[in-house]
Amino acid sequence: AGTYDILIEADCYDPVTFSSQSIANYQTIVLDNSPGTDNTILLTPLAASAPSSLTETNITAVSATLNWEDLNVTSYDIQYGVKGTSTSTWTTTPSATNFLAISGLTANTTYTRFAKDGTCNSFTQSTGSWVVTVQSVPTAGAISASQTICNGGDPVAFTSTAGTGDGTITYRWESNTNLTTPSWSAISGSGATYNPGVLTQTTQYRRITISTENTVACESVPTATVQVTVQSIPTAGTISGVQTICNGGDPAAFTSTAGTGSGTITYRWESATSPFSTWNTIGGATTATYNAPSGLTATTQYRRTTISTLNGVACESNPTATVQVTVQAVPTVGTISGDQTICDGGDPAAFTSTVGTG
Repeated sequence: AGTYDILIEADCYDPVTFSSQSIANYQTIVLDNSPGTDNTILLTPLAASAPSSLTETNITAVSATLNWEDLNVTSYDIQYGVKGTSTSTWTTTPSATNFLAISGLTANTTYTRFAKDGTCNSFTQSTGSWVVTVQSVPTAGAISASQTICNGGDPVAFTSTAGTGDGTITYRWESNTNLTTPSWSAISGSGATYNPGVLTQTTQYRRITISTENTVACESVPTATVQVTVQSIPTAGTISGVQTICNGGDPAAFTSTAGTGSGTITYRWESATSPFSTWNTIGGATTATYNAPSGLTATTQYRRTTISTLNGVACESNPTATVQVTVQAVPTVGTISGDQTICDGGDPAAFTSTVGTG
C-alpha cells in the first residue's frame, strides 16, 4: 500500500502521468483522464517534426543527393517522386543521416520530396518539399582542326559546332602538352571557339560544354582533341669552300654538313654580289651541296637555308654563314716598245714598257 505516480506511455504519443495515487494492498483502481467517458485514458500523438533547410547537391541526369536539417534523431524517412503525381507511386526510404543519395531519376524531370523523423510522424504532417530538375547530359559538340605550324607561329583559330543542354551554355577549354601521359589544364576562354595564339610547343586542345540551369552546372564529356603540332626550329648546318678564281673561271664545288628539322629536309641556295645586300634564289639548287657554274665574272657570296616540311608546312632555319668566291679582275697587258734595226751580230737596245695590272 502507498501513494504512487503512475506513468502511461506509448510509442509516438505524449506520456500521461497520474500523480499521488493512493493504492492499498491488492486494490484495483480505475484511471480516467477523459471527462465524459468511462474508464478511458487518452494519449496525445506527438507533434510532427519536419526537417527544414532542404537542399540538393551532386545532381546528374539520373541521380542526386538530398540534404536537410539535422534534428538529432536516430533516423529519418524520405519520400520522393515526380511532382504532380500521386504520393502512392512515390519512393519511401529510411536514412540514418541527414542526407541521402538517390538514383534512378529520369532526365529533365521535376521531383518533390518530404522528410520527417523516422519514429512517429506521418508524411502528411511534414511541411518541407524539395524540387529538382534533372538536366539531360549536355552534348559536347565538336572542334576542329588539327594543324602544323613553325616554332613561334600563330595557329589558325579553331572552328566548332556548338554543344547543347537544357540550360545556359558556356564552355571550358583545356590544353595539354604531355603527349605521352596527358595532363589537362583549364585555359582562359568560355566561348564556342578558341584562338591559341603564338606557340613554341606541340599542344592538344579539347572543349567541355557546361549547361547551367537553376544555378546547377552540368558538364558534357570532352570533345575529341585537336592538336597543333609545332615543328622544331630547323638547324642550318654549314657550308664551306671559300676560294679565289680567275675571271670566268670555274669554282670548286662547296662542301657542307646537313641541316636538320622535324620534317622532310630540302635547301634553298642564294647568292649576292657587291654590296652583298640583295640575295637572289638560285634556281634548281635544293640539295645539301652546290657547285657554282663556270664563267663567274664577279666576286660572289653564297649561303644556304635549311627547309623542313611537315604535314605540308615548310619551316626555315637561319641562313648559314656565307662562303665567298673571289673573282680576280682580268689583268691588263701593259705595253712594250723599242722597235730598232741592228747590224748582224749587234746588241739591241733594251725595250721600254708599261707594267700590266691585276
